[in-house]
Amino acid sequence: MVLTLRHTQNDLFRITEKKGKIGGIFVKKRILSVMLILTLILSGTLLSACSSNNVVGVSSMTISTGIQHSTAIKQDGTLWVWGENGYGQVGDGTTETRLSPVKVMSDVVSVSARAHYSMAIKKDSTLWGWGLNHYGQVGNGTSDNAIYEPVKIMEDTAAVSAGGTHTVAVNKNGTLWAWGWNDVGQLGNGKTEDTLLPIKIMNDVVAISAGGSSSMAIKKDGSLWAWGWNYYGQLGDGTTEERHSPVKIMDDVSFVSAGFYNAMAIKKDGSLWAWGENEGGQLGDGTTTSQLTPVKIMDDVATVATGERFAMAIKTDGSLWVWGKNVNGLFGDENDDIRTSPVKIMDDVVSVASYSYHAIVVKKDASLWAWGRNEFGQLGDGTQGEDWKDARPEAVKIMDGVKVSADA
Repeated sequence: MVLTLRHTQNDLFRITEKKGKIGGIFVKKRILSVMLILTLILSGTLLSACSSNNVVGVSSMTISTGIQHSTAIKQDGTLWVWGENGYGQVGDGTTETRLSPVKVMSDVVSVSARAHYSMAIKKDSTLWGWGLNHYGQVGNGTSDNAIYEPVKIMEDTAAVSAGGTHTVAVNKNGTLWAWGWNDVGQLGNGKTEDTLLPIKIMNDVVAISAGGSSSMAIKKDGSLWAWGWNYYGQLGDGTTEERHSPVKIMDDVSFVSAGFYNAMAIKKDGSLWAWGENEGGQLGDGTTTSQLTPVKIMDDVATVATGERFAMAIKTDGSLWVWGKNVNGLFGDENDDIRTSPVKIMDDVVSVASYSYHAIVVKKDASLWAWGRNEFGQLGDGTQGEDWKDARPEAVKIMDGVKVSADA
């Protein structure tokens, strides 16, 4: 896994304390700096627009994006995946890049894609995973470098969220489970040893979000808890101290989205709050000043997706708003600028997924649209950009008949 200390436009990451091979890079027992284009970080989070008066878990995820791949569940329960496939993250048993959606599974109700792996929950509540597994983030008891087809992980799963190189899931009884890399306490069990199988962390959980190296959970009483890496104050506890066990952050929360450097939460009154690193204006508070505790951003928010240095939110009227660092046409234009406050770019949106400089949305008519980077065909329109700079700022329609929520 990678932990960002300093970064350029291509992002400079430090790799820590592990021996092994990740994407052709050997990691020794020392800290070294390498240039990676958003490789093992948390990727995009789908967030279905739903009433903020109810606590919403990640089980409502019907679209999701990884670093360079995308996923969507259709109304018939089939899961479709496309984009980069070097670690089997598409799940079709190959390593071939897929420029258009391919069917991977049936009877799927929820999906979460991050980094170079994917997780999905089926109608029978079984959890399945595939893709990059170097740190055991798939959760099948191995650290095989890659898993090319879905493998069953556990039963009775209500929600799942894939992080940078760790995963968290909620059982139907409300217990929270975690597995994968744990170098900064992102599993929340009070330790820093990795685990290849799910371990129980806490009770009474209704919603979760795994960040790059942090985790967040909402309990039944609406309280938000966080743990893991905190270099930029992304836990929101007023410090920059690593937390190896859950700490309480705030109350009356209905939704949370953990990014790599920052996080966002929606309260039960529909207000959006943000905290953590803000170099690119990704908090949306009109400044580029980082915040160690939550600050209010806007009202009437249904859901939010926390990107690498940007964010996207859907308001209760279906309008899509963006802010932060506009790279590769993410904001629907070619201006490479920073927007420190939310700007409206689209209407009639019910869900959005984005992290790594491409975005996908589902509109009210169940059509799926995509824009941004496309060097691995992650947009899904059958084309492929020449490199990461070859992006598409205008949204292109990819498919119809996509589920607009887990309950649809």
